[in-house]
Amino acid sequence: MIASCKAPLGGVRFLVRSRIVALVVVTLSLSCASRSTATFVAPAKEDAGDATSNAEHPRAPFDAVAPTPDARGEASAAPPTNERAQALKVAGFEDAIVVIPAEMKPVPLLVAAHGAGGDPAWECERWARVARGRWFLLCPCGAPLRRGEAGSYYYPEHHTLEREVTAAVLAAREKYGTRITTAGGTYVAYSQGATMGAIMLVEHGDEFPHLLLIEGGSGDWTRARAERFRATGGESVFIVCGTSGCAGRAARARPVLERAGLAAEVRVIENGGHTELEAVGAAAETLLETLAPR
Repeated sequence: MIASCKAPLGGVRFLVRSRIVALVVVTLSLSCASRSTATFVAPAKEDAGDATSNAEHPRAPFDAVAPTPDARGEASAAPPTNERAQALKVAGFEDAIVVIPAEMKPVPLLVAAHGAGGDPAWECERWARVARGRWFLLCPCGAPLRRGEAGSYYYPEHHTLEREVTAAVLAAREKYGTRITTAGGTYVAYSQGATMGAIMLVEHGDEFPHLLLIEGGSGDWTRARAERFRATGGESVFIVCGTSGCAGRAARARPVLERAGLAAEVRVIENGGHTELEAVGAAAETLLETLAPR
């Protein structure tokens, strides 16, 4: 299981905190939650919201999803056992997390950014199930939400996120070289990571031609911004919404993106909630599959 930014990574073993969400037997001698070492169990915490308000859209609790199924309620497809997760030193920032494909062939970069209060370790676990070695997965950490406490992070503002992602990509390319292709990168993000990413990645379409934005990043697509993203190499913007506010903004953004020559897709899950899990997460995974390397 994947450790959070400050925790050491031992070999290929991951470490993630989780709540027990399956049926448990409570006795007088056991009344507190235990730590789980099962692979890909979501930790128990809540997102602090998007980039503009920490309480605007409370995130569905992670423990709404049982340990063994994935976000769609189906059995998880575990990644290859010889896939490796490692901490990556990033100059000027907390360590990022990378998941290295088992095969040596070059693959595109997939950067996954969390929401406010999120954890890059959990984000990498969540998307490693989907990537399955077809992308080189990189999860930027952000800054601790509460000083001295690991496992809960945020991105202070979009310029800082831009600098961190740029530094993390540079570090990954320097360390792993030809394992990562020079084209075809995808940026997937939830809430704050999506809102800030949509703003700062306009200048980085060459590195990230494909954006997959979940419950964030739908409200800032002006004609000038969409055209700039296309001019720098952007190809597609996919938006997934589980709340009405996101859905309304996405509906207005889609024609703006299309007029700029970008492929635009919007998926709305009615009453899906402000989350990247369950039906909202499943819709995002379906869209990501259309970008998978062939």
